[in-house]
Amino acid sequence: MSSGAAALRRLVGQGYALIYVVEDVAAGMLEVIAEYASRPLPAIVLIPGHRGSLGIGMSKVRRAAEKAIGADIIFGKEGK
Repeated sequence: MSSGAAALRRLVGQGYALIYVVEDVAAGMLEVIAEYASRPLPAIVLIPGHRGSLGIGMSKVRRAAEKAIGADIIFGKEGK
């Protein structure tokens, strides 16, 4: 297990409700992050690192919006 995944599990275990993860770190532990996706807490938010965005966080926001309303409101594409 990566140190990022271990840190995430530790924060979840300590009861944190909101956890920010830099996309560079998240890229190596997407399976671990996915384990918590269906739970109401914690909210795991991916943010760009110092090198800029990898697009992972924006992709997750887009999919969540599509699932909730049936359309891509971020880029204006109709639902499938």
